[in-house]
Amino acid sequence: KKHGAVQEALAQELEDKRQHVQHQKKQKERVEEIAEQQFTQRLADAEKNRDAHKTIMQNHRIVSAQQLEENKAKISSEVQRRRAKREEMSERRQQELQKFQSQNQEHRQHQEDTMAKQRADRQQALEQVKVEKEELQDVHV
Repeated sequence: KKHGAVQEALAQELEDKRQHVQHQKKQKERVEEIAEQQFTQRLADAEKNRDAHKTIMQNHRIVSAQQLEENKAKISSEVQRRRAKREEMSERRQQELQKFQSQNQEHRQHQEDTMAKQRADRQQALEQVKVEKEELQDVHV
């Protein structure tokens, strides 16, 4: 009887150990399963982040390209505006120069006409004096 009780106690102990080992195996499997799920999740997150980063960089390149085009357009427009203003100023200076030259020419012509008239008047006055002198001499003779 004692032998049977010892054997039963041994069998019970063996069963307890087997269940304990079984429980540890299940826990280990569960821990590995969780670790694998976490790894898979982190991998998926990393891929999403990489894709998001790639998209952000593509958008950034697109925005940069658009800004570059906008800047080129602004610069081109500014260059055209300045060129037009320079041409306008050049044209205005040319007109001013022509106006000045024309006024200068008129002024010179006026001076020449005035001097010619003064010469003619002096010449006429000299002629008049000569004529009067001759007349006086004729009267005395």
